[in-house]
Amino acid sequence: MKKSLICMFAIFLTISCNDPSSDYYYVEPDASSDTDTDTDTDTDTDTDADTDTDTDTDTDTDTDTDTDTDTDTDTDTDTDTDTDTDTDTDTDTDTDTDTDTDTDCDKSADCPLCQICNDEHDCVNADSGQDPKNDCTLEDSSTCGKTGLCDGEGACQKYGAETPCTDNLYCNGVDHCDGTGTCGIHEGDPCTGGDACNNVCNESAGNCYSPETTECTNTNADPMVLGDNCDGAGSCGIYYCDNHVCWEIPPSGQNKCYDDNAKIECVNLPCSDDSDFCGQDAQYKDNEREFSCYSDTALQISCNSVVNGDEMVKDSLTGLEWQRIYEGDKDLSSAINYCGTLDYGGHTDWRLPTADELASIINYGAYHPSIDKKVFPGTPNQSFWTSSPNAIGPDEAWRVHFYNGLVYSDYVTDVRNARCVRKGLTSFIPDTSNRFFVMKYSDTTASVVKKTVLDRATLLMWTKENFKNKNWKKALNLCESLDYAGYTDWRLPNITELRSLADLNKYDSASEFPSMESNYYWSSTTRSYKPRNAWYVYFGDGHVRNERKGRALYVRCVRHWQ
Repeated sequence: MKKSLICMFAIFLTISCNDPSSDYYYVEPDASSDTDTDTDTDTDTDTDADTDTDTDTDTDTDTDTDTDTDTDTDTDTDTDTDTDTDTDTDTDTDTDTDTDTDTDCDKSADCPLCQICNDEHDCVNADSGQDPKNDCTLEDSSTCGKTGLCDGEGACQKYGAETPCTDNLYCNGVDHCDGTGTCGIHEGDPCTGGDACNNVCNESAGNCYSPETTECTNTNADPMVLGDNCDGAGSCGIYYCDNHVCWEIPPSGQNKCYDDNAKIECVNLPCSDDSDFCGQDAQYKDNEREFSCYSDTALQISCNSVVNGDEMVKDSLTGLEWQRIYEGDKDLSSAINYCGTLDYGGHTDWRLPTADELASIINYGAYHPSIDKKVFPGTPNQSFWTSSPNAIGPDEAWRVHFYNGLVYSDYVTDVRNARCVRKGLTSFIPDTSNRFFVMKYSDTTASVVKKTVLDRATLLMWTKENFKNKNWKKALNLCESLDYAGYTDWRLPNITELRSLADLNKYDSASEFPSMESNYYWSSTTRSYKPRNAWYVYFGDGHVRNERKGRALYVRCVRHWQ
């Protein structure tokens, strides 16, 4: 009401109350006008409130960020402080050093190594060269360890630098202790000054042997040592059997003596001048060998007349392993294929034997068949194939006839038997280079020169000279009484010794023996079943047969080299 009155009064003063710029702006009362006025007023109020709130929020966020940053920085500073504190703790370790203060002692046993307790109850170092408490156990000087005495500085004395020792290193030369307990002084090369074959230090082997490729001058008088290269074992020249196959002659098996027609008593050696038929095979000792029989599980068994399963025979002399059984009715190609595909006794490396290998099991003391019947039961009196071709041509190959021990060739299409072998030597004559060595002997009183031939593979010595046209009895007597090249222990070779000179890879003559004539040479072995015959080797092709003892053949005598 008061406001209305004021406006009315203003009318008279010519002031308009409807002027919006006036502080006293007035609108006449109306129901709808009142409602609008209230709404506007409320809206303005709400908007102002929202705006204020947003502004406050932004301000708070900035404040929080600043606060977090300050806090992180303070934390890092605290960590650094802790580290400094740890360092102080390490310094406290010096307090342990103060343990020296504990050197107060009542007796020397209270003191450390090589120290004793003095009158002031302090631990002091024992004098050098003494060990009053037995602190230093005496050790061997070669170890460079303790001498058994103290060093005067509170420790055990070590062996001095002049003390010999060993560091177990061969190539270091002479060793001495270094005074600190170590074998650390080394002087010289143990291989310096050695000859050509002894000047290369080999630490692992502990020797000075030069390798085999090293050249040297061979002054060795031993004919078994060949070449001008080191042998890898400190010598010049290589022992023949180290890089060639050498073997012992298989025994002939003959243990009876015969004259021209029948069995006789064997006389004792040496032969007397009036001894007839002295010096034959049975009178000289064969190389020893043993046949052992094994089951298919490699268990050694007795060699009896019954073969069970895939049994095998091992030859102690040659190292060969044989089938105890055999397979019949095969030409050469079938025999080779049979052995090459054989699975027998747990082995698959079987092969057809060479002629030298198969002939090695002939027993010339037996017949029908000429083989050890207990070891190889059921062997027929027939021929068996070998893998050795005849040097004459490809249509023939060598076979062994176990009816009596013949070794000769046959057409490869013929049907024979096969007995397979494994291991051992693939041939008794695999390499003939340098096998035969000719040695000269000069008899100055008789003004003659005699030559002998050393077979390096068998260590048999032969007369280089052969003797012609001798019957069997004269051949025996000639060799027994022969004085040749300074030796008097010559004899007629047995059939296995004589056959060892044959090389079935050659023809006319079938041997590498120097100047071997392609002729028939007697052996000292009689054909057991027909004593009027004796065995010979024909060196035209190498076959082994027998002939009447009255026939005149060639002779070459033999002796053991050593």
